[in-house]
Amino acid sequence: MNGLRYSEEDYQKLINGNKHLKVSQKSASRSSNPIDSLQQASKPKATAKARSGTKVSPHARELARLKKNPELMKGNEEHFIQVELFWILESDHPAIYRLTHSTPNSGKRGKLTAFIMQSEGQRAGYPDTTLDAARGAYHGLRVEIKTMTGKPSAEQLKVAAELRAEGYSVVFAYGLQAALCAFLEYWNLPKGQTMPQEFKP
Repeated sequence: MNGLRYSEEDYQKLINGNKHLKVSQKSASRSSNPIDSLQQASKPKATAKARSGTKVSPHARELARLKKNPELMKGNEEHFIQVELFWILESDHPAIYRLTHSTPNSGKRGKLTAFIMQSEGQRAGYPDTTLDAARGAYHGLRVEIKTMTGKPSAEQLKVAAELRAEGYSVVFAYGLQAALCAFLEYWNLPKGQTMPQEFKP
C-alpha cells in the first residue's frame, strides 16, 4: 500500500458518499513505484456521489478498487490516470466534465469484442478523451494521455495531424497533472489563441 495518497478511512468515506479522496500536491509520476506514477494535481472538494443522482461516481469506485488491490496498476497506468482525471473533472470542474467523454481505443480485448467495437466505428489512433467545447482558435479539444515514459504511435500522430487540420486542438499529455492542465488551459483559452501540442510536468 506504500505510496497511495489515500487512507482506508478516506476510501470508506468516499464509498459512502461523504468525502472526496485527499489528493496531495506532491508530484509522484517520476517514482519507480507504479502506484506513485499518477500525478497529484488537485484536491477535490465535492462529494463522491454523482451529480446526476445518488449513485457513487464510477471514477471513485474504480479508484477504490485500486486501493483494495494495488496490483491492478501494473500495465494499466494510463487507465488509472484517465480514471483520476475524470474523477477530478467531475468533482471540481463539472462544466468541463459534462462536455467531456472518453474514446475506448485502448485495453486488452478478445477478438470478438475487438471486432464488435471496430464494426461500431472504433478506430485506432483516436485520442483518449474529447472535450466538445469551442475555445481559442479551435472547435474542440482532444487529449491523448500517456505515462511519463509513453510515446505516441504512428497512427496516433497521423490522426492528430488530421484532426488539427480540421481545427481541433490535439494534445499529448504525459501524466495526470499534465492532462488536467491541458483541459484547464484549453477551457480558459482566449478567443483566437492556440495551445501547445504537448503537456509535460
